[in-house]
Amino acid sequence: MTNNNFPEDYRFSYSALTLYEQCPYAFYCKYIKGLPDKPNFFSQYGTFMHFLLEKFAKGKSSSDEILQEYIKDFNKYVTELPQKADLRWSYFDKGFSYLEGFDGFSGEIYDVEKKFDIIMGGINLTGFIDLVLERDNKLIIMDHKSTAITSIRPKAKIEKAQRQLYLYSAWVFSAFGRMPDELIWNCFRDGKEVVVKFNIDDYNKTIDWMKDAVNRIQNEIEWSKIDNGYFCHNICSYLNNCGGYFSEN
Repeated sequence: MTNNNFPEDYRFSYSALTLYEQCPYAFYCKYIKGLPDKPNFFSQYGTFMHFLLEKFAKGKSSSDEILQEYIKDFNKYVTELPQKADLRWSYFDKGFSYLEGFDGFSGEIYDVEKKFDIIMGGINLTGFIDLVLERDNKLIIMDHKSTAITSIRPKAKIEKAQRQLYLYSAWVFSAFGRMPDELIWNCFRDGKEVVVKFNIDDYNKTIDWMKDAVNRIQNEIEWSKIDNGYFCHNICSYLNNCGGYFSEN
């Protein structure tokens, strides 16, 4: 495989950078060869919940209406099966419990599913922000997560997960003239929020991480295949393109 020679105006995203870190070959399949994503249970579930929460936040549906839509259309939008069949109904039940008790987002909503394109650290960056809101005089970026809260709370995992919201903070600064005060993950399966106070040092570390990742991508020639276990066999769209490189666990 040859170097990708990205055009100077290529727009990177957080998901692209993290996919490269997980597996350069998967990045190659998606962003260079342009192979389509393969649907999986977890992505369909997350997309469906995001869709419902977006409708509420934009004032298109009430909390009761999105609950009823969840019940009615779950099987329509979530068609794939997880490796463990009982996970399907566990996820359904937790989504139901969250929406049944959902009475809105505390605070004033400024933006919903905001698409942005900015230049950050000399790099073209694009993304979608689930929610920008103000609560108790604090400017907040909120990201909806189907991930269990226990998988975000450990310090090392927070340090990685918060990169996404720190990248999004650059757009918030350009739009509001100040950085957000808090970064929040709305872990809807658990009905809880994980809150991180904005830290300028962590923001600068994220810029350095982004620059390093982009530099490695732009100079990549091997596009190595990395066995990431659960990710490979349950989430990645390109396992079949590995040519039998990994065996099923």
